[in-house]
Amino acid sequence: MSTSLPTPSVVAKKKELNLYAKNWVRNSHLANVAAILRTNSSLTFVGFRECCGVSDMGAVAIAASLGENSTLKKLNFESTKVGNKGVSALANAIGAGTNYTLYRLDLAYCPIGDEGVCALARAIAQTSCPLQVLHLDYCPQITDIAAHAVITAL
Repeated sequence: MSTSLPTPSVVAKKKELNLYAKNWVRNSHLANVAAILRTNSSLTFVGFRECCGVSDMGAVAIAASLGENSTLKKLNFESTKVGNKGVSALANAIGAGTNYTLYRLDLAYCPIGDEGVCALARAIAQTSCPLQVLHLDYCPQITDIAAHAVITAL
C-alpha cells in the first residue's frame, strides 16, 4: 500500500485524484495537492472522502489554490474533520469570483455548523459563483438558520 501522493507529473495526466479512505492522508498532503492544483490543467475531481487526517487546515490549503485552478469541477471532503473554518475558507474562495469551474462540493458527514454554511450561502448568492451542487447530508450541527440562508441564496 502506497502512503504517498502521486507526483505532479503523474497527476498531470489524470482527470481524477481520488484518495477515498486513505487513512494516511494528512493536512500536509493537502498542501501538496493545493500546490499541484495551482498549475494542473487536467484534474476535474479531487476527493478526500473518509480521509480521517483531513481537517480545516487541509481545506484552507485547498481553498487557497482554487483561484488559480481552471479545471477542477468536483471537490469531495465527505466524512472528514473539515469544520466551519475550512468551509469558510472554501466559501471565500468560491465567492471571490476567481474560480469559474467548481460546481460540486461534498461536505456530508462533516462537523459543520451554521457559521460555515452561512458563509457558503453568501458565496452562492454571488452571481459569479459556479457552485450548483452542495452536499450537506448528516451534518447535525446545521440548524434552520443555515438552511434558510442557503434557500435564500438560491
